[in-house]
Amino acid sequence: GSSLQVTYRFLITRNGESHAAGKPIVIEDAEAVQAYSVSIAEWPPGDYRFEVSVRDRAGKQAEGWAEFQIQ
Repeated sequence: GSSLQVTYRFLITRNGESHAAGKPIVIEDAEAVQAYSVSIAEWPPGDYRFEVSVRDRAGKQAEGWAEFQIQ
């Protein structure tokens, strides 16, 4: 591995407040290139946010997110 910690989170927004949609997915000692899939077929309609954070051994961190809707 490349000594990276990668954390994936999904959140759903209800009544203007975001709530976790399941537990965070944490990958220790992750490779620099990641691919991950999750089935959303059973998720209820709504506004969602996907967040990812990456931290290296030195403690440097980068984060990103994307918002999507299930109808």
